[in-house]
Amino acid sequence: MIAFINSFLSYVLLFFIMAAIAGFGIFAGITMRKKKNLKDAAAPESEA
Repeated sequence: MIAFINSFLSYVLLFFIMAAIAGFGIFAGITMRKKKNLKDAAAPESEA
Protein backbone atom coordinates (compact mmCIF):
# COMPACT_ATOMS: atom_id res chain seq x y z
CA MET A 1 0.00 0.00 0.00
CA ILE A 2 2.87 2.37 0.76
CA ALA A 3 4.36 1.74 -2.68
CA PHE A 4 1.04 2.64 -4.32
CA ILE A 5 0.75 5.90 -2.35
CA ASN A 6 4.38 6.73 -3.16
CA SER A 7 3.79 6.17 -6.89
CA PHE A 8 0.53 8.11 -6.81
CA LEU A 9 2.13 11.13 -5.12
CA SER A 10 5.02 10.96 -7.58
CA TYR A 11 2.61 11.18 -10.51
CA VAL A 12 0.63 13.97 -8.83
CA LEU A 13 3.83 15.97 -8.37
CA LEU A 14 4.78 15.33 -12.00
CA PHE A 15 1.31 16.48 -13.10
CA PHE A 16 1.62 19.75 -11.18
CA ILE A 17 5.09 20.42 -12.59
CA MET A 18 3.90 19.83 -16.16
CA ALA A 19 0.76 21.92 -15.58
CA ALA A 20 2.92 24.79 -14.27
CA ILE A 21 5.17 24.60 -17.35
CA ALA A 22 2.13 24.56 -19.64
CA GLY A 23 0.57 27.49 -17.78
CA PHE A 24 3.77 29.49 -18.11
CA GLY A 25 3.90 28.72 -21.83
CA ILE A 26 0.32 29.86 -22.33
CA PHE A 27 0.94 33.05 -20.33
CA ALA A 28 4.13 33.82 -22.29
CA GLY A 29 2.41 33.16 -25.62
CA ILE A 30 -0.54 35.43 -24.82
CA THR A 31 1.80 38.18 -23.61
CA MET A 32 3.99 38.01 -26.71
CA ARG A 33 0.94 38.00 -28.99
CA LYS A 34 -0.52 41.08 -27.29
CA LYS A 35 2.80 42.91 -27.69
CA LYS A 36 2.92 41.95 -31.38
CA ASN A 37 -0.65 43.15 -31.90
CA LEU A 38 0.16 46.52 -30.29
CA LYS A 39 3.28 46.86 -32.42
CA ASP A 40 1.39 45.99 -35.61
CA ALA A 41 -1.39 48.44 -34.76
CA ALA A 42 1.12 51.26 -34.17
CA ALA A 43 2.97 50.62 -37.46
CA PRO A 44 1.53 52.26 -40.57
CA GLU A 45 -0.22 49.75 -42.80
CA SER A 46 1.50 49.91 -46.17
CA GLU A 47 0.06 46.60 -47.34
CA ALA A 48 -2.78 46.79 -49.82
